[in-house]
Amino acid sequence: MPRRTVGVLHHHQRHPAACGGGVMSREKQGYHDTIALLNEMFPDQGMLGHAEVARFLGVDPKTVRRRGIQFNKITNRVTKPDLARQICI
Repeated sequence: MPRRTVGVLHHHQRHPAACGGGVMSREKQGYHDTIALLNEMFPDQGMLGHAEVARFLGVDPKTVRRRGIQFNKITNRVTKPDLARQICI
């Protein structure tokens, strides 16, 4: 005979934020402004290479490589939302 669990709450019912429900994480300050600038500078590109990121940041492409911005290992490019997340405070 199965046990009855009347009145017992599961973990996700007691703590909805722990299972991804209820509370959303905050966006970093300046994220939307950065996305808007990226879209303004590169309206037809969804992903950017080292040269485009360097132009956006105003630095040399070698500096972009040293700063630790994570690019896709296969395409060697980064999406605009990923770049905005990485460079915002």
